[in-house]
Amino acid sequence: MNSSSATVLQWFEWIEKSTGIVLSYNSAQMELGEVRRIEPGGRMTVEELLHRILSGYQVKIAFIPPRKLVVHARKIESYDVSGTVSEVDSEERLYGAVVTLEDKDGKQWNTISNGKGIFRLHVPEGTYTVKTSYMGYTPQVQSVRVTRDCFIRTRMKPLLFEIEEITVESGKRENELGELTPSNLLAFSGGDLFSQIW
Repeated sequence: MNSSSATVLQWFEWIEKSTGIVLSYNSAQMELGEVRRIEPGGRMTVEELLHRILSGYQVKIAFIPPRKLVVHARKIESYDVSGTVSEVDSEERLYGAVVTLEDKDGKQWNTISNGKGIFRLHVPEGTYTVKTSYMGYTPQVQSVRVTRDCFIRTRMKPLLFEIEEITVESGKRENELGELTPSNLLAFSGGDLFSQIW
């Protein structure tokens, strides 16, 4: 195909014409009029091309001899993943916690919990690693399968800090403190405070 932009249907027709493969699919499950842009360059299999053309769909392809491909595609739905972030013992909600959902391909969705410790992300169905972090708390990692709207409760544990023993020493010795004289100090008695400051 000369142009790298075409509708799904035009791409299907081009594949059939240029390869001699017959594509069998349910047109009611696909938006055949959607325009898809495929970057030219490099070689790819028909299966790889079909997956690119049908991005946003869950695709299964079966080969039927001698030259037929059955393409089953289902639109990937998106759902809300919401939840709360709180401290484990006090149940106090944490404002500003960073929540990241990462899919198996490394694509990430990020948000921050609001003043009530609530977060919300809209993501395609799938399995995600949920990472929650908050300054001064142990990061939490969990897995979630998103097949409908879901709610996650995350309870953060405070980090325990240990510091070594410290010794505080004065910068001056006791006898140096005795060298202060009344002439070095301001006297704040009387009505001429401002004249003493000047």
